[in-house]
Amino acid sequence: MGPGIDGETSEHIERIQSQARASNEPAAAGDAPADAPATDVPSRKRQKKKTSPWWAHFTEGEKTEDGSYTATCIYCGYVIIQGNQKGTSALKGHIKKGCKKIPREKRFKPDAMQYMLQASIEKGKDRGFMSLTCHFIDDQWKMRKRIINFTNLPSPHTGKNISNAIYEKFVLWNLDKRVFCLVLDNATSNDVCIKELLSTSSFQKELPVGGNIFHQRCACHVLNLIVQDGLGVLTDQIANVREAMKYIRNSQSRMEKFNLAISQAKAPKKKPAWDVPTRWNSTFLMLQLALELKDAIIRYDTLDPDFEYCPTDDVWDNVHILVEHLRVFYEATNKLSGTKYPTLNLFFPEFCEVFLNIKKMCNHPNLFVVGMGKKMFTKWDKYWSTGSVLLAIGCMLDPRCKIDVVEYYFRELYPSGDAATFIESLKQVLNALFNEYSESNPTSQSQSTTSSSHSRSAASSSVSNTKAGLKEFLNVRKTSEPIKSELEEYLTQPLDLASMDDEFDILAWWKLKVPKYPIMAKMARDILAVPISTVASESTFSIAGRTLSPVRSSLSDESLEALICAQDWLRASVTEQGGAFGDVMWSSDEAFGDGTICGQYSFGYDEAWSAGTCTSIFSLAPWT
Repeated sequence: MGPGIDGETSEHIERIQSQARASNEPAAAGDAPADAPATDVPSRKRQKKKTSPWWAHFTEGEKTEDGSYTATCIYCGYVIIQGNQKGTSALKGHIKKGCKKIPREKRFKPDAMQYMLQASIEKGKDRGFMSLTCHFIDDQWKMRKRIINFTNLPSPHTGKNISNAIYEKFVLWNLDKRVFCLVLDNATSNDVCIKELLSTSSFQKELPVGGNIFHQRCACHVLNLIVQDGLGVLTDQIANVREAMKYIRNSQSRMEKFNLAISQAKAPKKKPAWDVPTRWNSTFLMLQLALELKDAIIRYDTLDPDFEYCPTDDVWDNVHILVEHLRVFYEATNKLSGTKYPTLNLFFPEFCEVFLNIKKMCNHPNLFVVGMGKKMFTKWDKYWSTGSVLLAIGCMLDPRCKIDVVEYYFRELYPSGDAATFIESLKQVLNALFNEYSESNPTSQSQSTTSSSHSRSAASSSVSNTKAGLKEFLNVRKTSEPIKSELEEYLTQPLDLASMDDEFDILAWWKLKVPKYPIMAKMARDILAVPISTVASESTFSIAGRTLSPVRSSLSDESLEALICAQDWLRASVTEQGGAFGDVMWSSDEAFGDGTICGQYSFGYDEAWSAGTCTSIFSLAPWT
């Protein structure tokens, strides 16, 4: 059984429902003799069935002299006096806020594990929502994630309001003392949110290294912002290519001419396609396709006198340069947006390569490229200033990299000599983090020391008396030498170069090293669960934001949260067993449409979802 959630389950539902049915049953007449006169049977008014779901938590008492009724909570025995109208507002208020004994949603186990949280703001038709997702690595060393809340976030979405909403959920799920880090989008309000959370001393003191690595920006969001700035410099050239592709594709006769141009130019037999401007990966793919069809497009210009969109040589040159530089971002985003495998250890070298690419752009002879590079650098530097420490630590926990790869890239990034300063400060943070884990796991450390002492004692018993002096001399020297910590032992071991391939399973490696490095393995289990993105792979390239469909936006807050959390948890339970589970929540734009590289699709779903059928949606959780 992996780490996850425990507490009261929804076993009380059957009891609640049976009690509700009993309270809703009309009172039966007493058994009367068959030959008794009808007048002997007292007539009773049929009891009206209660439709409010809140009565399922109460038993109704007898009518009092003043005409009022009583309702007794089936959990804590609290008695509520009802007037003649029998309203349920008081019942609802007691269950939602007053009752202390009602079985709540499941909470996370009170273990020593640290959890990684990511929060994002979603847009509805006329409301805003906050999604809170928990990431962790279970006992089987598998990556897990669950959306634990999807709640309405009233306007304004200020940093203080966001922080209050997040902290409330931390407490609700028993996570306020076991949060390792929080991943947020790159927004000013989120920066204020972090400051508000860290201003709570009781919360900050529970964070690793005093909260210095608590805030992590969404790396894929940062890459999106960097790319947006770069694409903005070449807006006209990109529009030129887009219009050329649309013109050819929007007519059957033009396509016939274009196929002829393909044959004459001996170009690849591919159809022109244009992009969805809100998804920069589709722009990249469109430009890449245009370069492949360049000769055919130029040839088509000679076949169609009405064609006015043929790019000039300068435009083709700029597009070629843009594609080469965007490829770095495209491949990095594809690689780093996964949720089923650790990405923190992969991102440090990838992000450093992005920066080195930006440096090349800033020194490029083409002025367009220089302009792109300068805009990109501003966004990169903002992220790097807050996220580089944890990224580097994640890289060091990769046995193929350790401190060696970090030192290499720091020297590439800071050739002026500042690399040594950054590396030293990084080591200090890593040592402080290791010491905190050691203090919270004294058993592992003492076992290691005891084992070493036992070995020395056994060796001394086998030494002959004639060599007692030599034995004493050697023992004194050996005991005077400092014993290496697990961290020092791990970092001084040679790199695992035999595993330098994309199929390397870092979690399996650390799982095998638990007996040798128990404290380091616990660190790795917590740190490698850190997500570097607040979005899954299907959303990483979008610059339009994640938006609920109008149909889902019309649902009540409770039903919407039940629907989204249920889908996420059910999908997880299916996919973790090797199955497939489609998306039924979001309007997405992944599929290929008519002429576009990214069209629109939306799965259907039965909207008949009521709060009554979702009384305890978290009982569906696979973490049992």
